Amino acid sequence: MNFARRGATIRAVKHREKVMQRSPWVTWTRRLFGLLATAAFLAAGALSTSMVLDMGQDEAVSAAPPVPTVKQLEAARKLTRAQRAQRARAVGVMRRAGYSPLSLADYRPANQLRVMIGAPFGTSPPGFRAFFFLGDKAVGQDATQPSGGLEVGALHDRSATLVYTTYDDGDRACCPRGRKVRVRFAWNDGALTPLDDVPPDAERVPPT
Repeated sequence: MNFARRGATIRAVKHREKVMQRSPWVTWTRRLFGLLATAAFLAAGALSTSMVLDMGQDEAVSAAPPVPTVKQLEAARKLTRAQRAQRARAVGVMRRAGYSPLSLADYRPANQLRVMIGAPFGTSPPGFRAFFFLGDKAVGQDATQPSGGLEVGALHDRSATLVYTTYDDGDRACCPRGRKVRVRFAWNDGALTPLDDVPPDAERVPPT
């Protein structure tokens, strides 16, 4: 037994000496490989987490309501046959007065008060006019003289806003570049009424 114990002790001492005699290069190489293995493990975990998050984002995007297409929006604004007939009669009123509508889209059949901007043709004087309707019944114009700069603003059931562009000194008749004035018109008590002051002719009517 003493010989066996002595032999085991000798072998342990020799192993310890071998470990102590190893070169530093071997020791640092083993440490480096250990660090690389740890880094690879952590990178794999991060990649897995990123993939899970991306899948969650894809599911959230797919769950979002689809954006309506242009055709769908146009279909939602499509007029019925009766509404198209009313608009056609309103356009006829404008044309008999010497004007053509700049945009049929301004005619909102869901509103009681409807408006379209008319551009002159034939012998009509230069400038634009706003024609107001209840259905296809003409109920008035915005002013007694045409305006060089006129467009439709906000539209509501019984009111509509027009935007006038006034003239500055030196502006050409085609191209007013002055201030913009918003004027609300409303249908009240059976009459078309401006709720704001329409710019005076000197600022609004195209110069000759």
